[in-house]
Amino acid sequence: MKVSLHHAHIFASNLDESISFYQEMFGAEIILDLKVGGARNVMIVIGSSKINFYDQPPKDK
Repeated sequence: MKVSLHHAHIFASNLDESISFYQEMFGAEIILDLKVGGARNVMIVIGSSKINFYDQPPKDK
């Protein structure tokens, strides 16, 4: 059975710095950059995997 991961979510305190790191280290490309619910959301792709970054802290439980 083949298992794959479509995307992961990461909350970043400095979104631009985090994205730059993945671009420089892994050749990531931005495929989505928009605001959702007042927070900037950026999705990058590395190979066939994606990472979705948020510029807001996680909500308290």
